[in-house]
This record gives sequence, C-alpha cells and structure tokens, in this order.
Amino acid sequence: MNHLKPTGVEVILDGKSRHFLFTFNAIYDIQEHFEKSIEEVFDGLTDPNLAKQCLQYIVYALLTDEYERETSDNNKTLKKYSLREVGWLLTQDNYAEILIAVLKSYGVSLPEPDEFENPNIKSATQKKKE
Repeated sequence: MNHLKPTGVEVILDGKSRHFLFTFNAIYDIQEHFEKSIEEVFDGLTDPNLAKQCLQYIVYALLTDEYERETSDNNKTLKKYSLREVGWLLTQDNYAEILIAVLKSYGVSLPEPDEFENPNIKSATQKKKE
C-alpha cells in the first residue's frame, strides 16, 4: 500500500531531501496561524510586506507536517525544524526555488480542473449562440 502514499514535491533543504505536500493537516495549521483562508495566505505571497513571513511559515508548516507523518510511520530520520531554523534555511539564493516548490506542491494537491466540472456551466470565453 505504500505506493498509494503521496510524496509531494521534492526540495533540498539543509543538504537533505524533503517533500512539500499540502495535506489537510498542513492547510489547517497554516489557516489557523494566519487566521485566513489558504487562498488569502497565498495572496500574501505577492505582497512585498508579507511575502517572506508567509513563505517562512508555509515552509515551516509543510516541514512539520512531513516530520509528523514520517515519525508516525516510525521513520526517525527527519529533523524537526523550529520556525526560526526555517528562517535560516531560506535565503535570497534559494527564495525563488523554494517559492516555486511551494506553489507547485499546492498545485499538485488540487484536483484536476475538469475533475469536478459541471457540463451545464459555460466558460466566460465561450460565445453565446444566437
């Protein structure tokens, strides 16, 4: 059954392979911390005054969630980082790479666009038949 276990998006932090995966627990933690919906938190990533703070906490939540998932499977090889330690891992050199990995992992966690598509809804780009 391990082949069904989602792994997320791989990122190298502190010289070690880690995986970003937006589980329900990670999303809940992020939303509780910011007291906003996950979409509003992601909007904060485009705000120059909030972007670094948002990214730092998102990475912290994803790493903590991965640590808890792995230790629940008796895998004790991952390090649990504090929020401050995560801040030390994020630098100007890897900021864009980490941001892309976060965005990619969030996208991977979402259903395919047509998975819940309603055939009766028309796109705004479709022309009206006369």
